[in-house]
Order: sequence, then C-alpha cells, then structure tokens
Amino acid sequence: MSEAELTEQQLQVQLNRAVKACSQWQQIAAADPTYANDAKRLNDSLKAAEQAWKQHDAKAVAEAVKSVLDGARQLTQRRREAVAPKTAFGLLQLSDTVTMELLQVPGESCWLGRYPVTQEQYEAIIGSNPSNFKGRRRPVEQVNWEEAQAFCRKLQEKFGGSFGLPREAIWEKACRAGTSTSYNNGTDNDSGLSQVAWYSGNSGSETHEVGGKRPNAWGFYDMHGNVWEWCEEWYETNKYRVFRGGSWGSSSGNCTSSYRGSYSPSSRNSDIGFRVCWRPRS
Repeated sequence: MSEAELTEQQLQVQLNRAVKACSQWQQIAAADPTYANDAKRLNDSLKAAEQAWKQHDAKAVAEAVKSVLDGARQLTQRRREAVAPKTAFGLLQLSDTVTMELLQVPGESCWLGRYPVTQEQYEAIIGSNPSNFKGRRRPVEQVNWEEAQAFCRKLQEKFGGSFGLPREAIWEKACRAGTSTSYNNGTDNDSGLSQVAWYSGNSGSETHEVGGKRPNAWGFYDMHGNVWEWCEEWYETNKYRVFRGGSWGSSSGNCTSSYRGSYSPSSRNSDIGFRVCWRPRS
C-alpha cells in the first residue's frame, strides 16, 4: 500500500506515533541541549503533518510523519552509539547459526552481554537446555550459579580473555546507564517499568524472548525483569549468591536498579538466568 492509499485510521495511528516521538525528544533535549536542534526539526515536521491533516492531504501527512519517525529512529541510534562505544570484541560466533553480542560498559574495561544468555546460546556451548519455559530466544533459566560459571569457563576456553559473571557494581552501572531513577528509562512508576521489563504486572507468568522491551541508553536489554541475573558476589555471608534485576514473577519494587536478591548457588529456579561479562587478560 502506498503512502497515498493509507486509510484515515492508519494515518491517525501514524500521526499519534509521531506526536509521541516528538514529545520524547523534547524531553531528551531539555535534559541534553546538544539535541535541541534535532528536536526542533522533528517538531517542525510534526507541525507540517498536523497542518496537512487539517487540509485532508493524506499524501503530505504520510510524508511528514515518515520524516518524523525516520528522524527519531536515526537520533535514537546516534544517541546510543555516542554512549556505547563500538569494540572489535563485540560479536561471538558460538556456532554456525548462533552468536552472542557484547557491549562495553562505558568507562570500564569490561564488556557485558547485550541480552541475558538465551537458550540457543546456552545449548550451543553446553549441549543441553534445562529451561522450564522453552524458546530458543527466551532467556535460559533453571541454571544455578555454579552452572552459569561453568558456561563462562567454556566461553573462555573458546574465545580467550576472562569470562565470568558481572560484579554487582558493574551490573548496576550497566543497568542504570547514567540514570538515578528506579528504572533505567528515567521513570519511577509501573507504567515506566512496563516499557523496559517483563514483570508480574505484564508477563503472564512466563519468560519472553529477549529484546522484546526497550533497551536502556547504553543498548542493554532486559536489565529489569524477565529473569533474575546471577552476579559474582556472595550475599553478606558465604551462603547465598547475589542476583539482580527482578524477573517475570517479581513485583515492580523488586525490579529496581538497586534491589538485591539472593539464592543458594547450587539451587535452580525458572526465574533465574544470567548475563556474561568479559575482560581482556591483563
């Protein structure tokens, strides 16, 4: 269907999306003036779309809305690249068909998985899939702390460097991506959490494919919800290991960037997974 053939209802949906995109970039520009001119250009295109709507010019509406949405997508990518520098050590080929993407944590000499480890990634390295909620792109679960470390050791044998679970401070820095709010998209409420996480309020009591919610400003997905993520440290005593981030079954209060949970390192659960951390050997 061409732009001129879009129905009035479809145009209204697209126009609403453009209004939302402009509003988001106005807020970003208010906090970071380097984006002020970009936000103004988006707003000018939006005004053109709204004027064309009043004149019942469907083709002009579609063209102006496309300009807004394309511009917003390009700005999002540019902003993400500005705070998440590229690295040569960014993509691991786990098998002929399975890869794992790593992103450098800004200001740190370590890289974290862009997503929690998926079932297809775990099976490519370990040869089995223990998960309760099956799906190749869903996060692997039913993996205890010791098994997560074993996965990291096999990656280390295959690719070199130093693989392991992230330390809490690194995990939280990567999760927050410069924010100080409860959730890494600058919000403190359940509505904001729903944009970036699968938790008890929207998960349907199961995991979901990784990357299904919005990433944070540094490009990391699923830092809140979906599955808890094992970290390196002990929790106060040498009895439990720390996990972070909340899961599909967690309340919103347990999904915050700062919340700490713990579990026996030898225990498994359908709401606990992990994310890998890589450092170059010194």
